[in-house]
Amino acid sequence: MNMHFPFSADQLEELAAKYRTPFYIYDERAIRENARRIKEAFSVFPILF
Repeated sequence: MNMHFPFSADQLEELAAKYRTPFYIYDERAIRENARRIKEAFSVFPILF
């Protein structure tokens, strides 16, 4: 997996000045991909309510 950080140091400094720290940056694509993988991994089990 080829990953790179999407922000430069200058951009991070601007974000920190605007939103104060600590703040969190989420990768929506990665979250959705992980959720899809989890759903697929557990799809073999029936849902019993």
